[in-house]
Amino acid sequence: MTAPTLHVRILFAGVLCLALTALLAGPAGAEERVAEITPEEAAEALAEQMRSKDPEARLEAAEAARTNECASLTSPLIKLLGDKSPIIRVAAVDALGARMDKAGRKKAAATLAGRVNRLEKKAEDREELLATLEALRELAQPGPIKGLIGGIKTDSDID
Repeated sequence: MTAPTLHVRILFAGVLCLALTALLAGPAGAEERVAEITPEEAAEALAEQMRSKDPEARLEAAEAARTNECASLTSPLIKLLGDKSPIIRVAAVDALGARMDKAGRKKAAATLAGRVNRLEKKAEDREELLATLEALRELAQPGPIKGLIGGIKTDSDID
């Protein structure tokens, strides 16, 4: 067998370079498809990620949900309030405090307000309690906050 000519080697090198360039660039139109992902599709992916067995994935999803305004994320976030990890629960509380749709705000506020009494009883839940109170403030639900303030005992006999 004879060695390929210089012309064939150059041609082969050019084809190899083009193939590698195409491979590294990814599928044609990939950037356009990424730009076409709707907030609803992103919310669906986040909701699925919230059901992951991986705590890191659940945490990332809860944190990302804070900036996604889709109403469909409210229920998955509420489910995360039962997570074993207090860090994930706090991230879910923060994301619930950022809900924008009226129904989502109402559902988030009712759920969070219902958790306040339980959270204030355990010292290890203080961070979650503070996040919950902040979320209720963000949701502009003064009722539970007023109830808490009214329940704070003060010493009125100070001379």
